[in-house]
Amino acid sequence: MRKKSRSSAFDSADKYDEEYLKAVYHSVELHEGRQKLERTVHDFLSFENRGAFKLTNAHSKRVWLRQLLPSFIEYNEAGVGWRKALDQGAVAVA
Repeated sequence: MRKKSRSSAFDSADKYDEEYLKAVYHSVELHEGRQKLERTVHDFLSFENRGAFKLTNAHSKRVWLRQLLPSFIEYNEAGVGWRKALDQGAVAVA
């Protein structure tokens, strides 16, 4: 099995996040109308609000993944195993 670089894993996630955001913007517009679109997008989907870590915010997911994946790789490469580190409380994931 070929090893994927970290950046290519992030690039793949970013590509799908962009598609996801387009679909969500369209769905919000259809459901709430043009007038509420900007407010809803700002509250839940905007780059500016990425720190709120809303489930729907792809920008928040990028921040989270860029911290999570290196941790996962580091523990596995050290031979500890991420699952064991999780069970011991060395890492936390919500």
